[in-house]
Amino acid sequence: MAWQRQCHQCSLLSDRDASHPGQIMPLGDISLALETLQREAVEQEKSFDDHLHHLVIHGMLHVLGFDHETAQEAEEMETLEISILAAIGISNPYIGSDLILDEKD
Repeated sequence: MAWQRQCHQCSLLSDRDASHPGQIMPLGDISLALETLQREAVEQEKSFDDHLHHLVIHGMLHVLGFDHETAQEAEEMETLEISILAAIGISNPYIGSDLILDEKD
């Protein structure tokens, strides 16, 4: 499997599968590392469930073609994440972090 980024302690890896254009096929893969998710949730003082929901949404956006390589891409992607999470009752995961949208909310 060709991962979008290689990482030794990632909580999430996603890979968009564009090898079958025009066909109904899987969009890609999302892999989550349980131990890393648990550790990050504790370190970030978030519930495990909220952190899990956030990373699944983050991974799905990657599979759908979104990225955060530039500040503009990051702002667009994080805005979508925040909106989707709010729709399911989860607060902005970027509050208190050093990511792009820290100052919002």
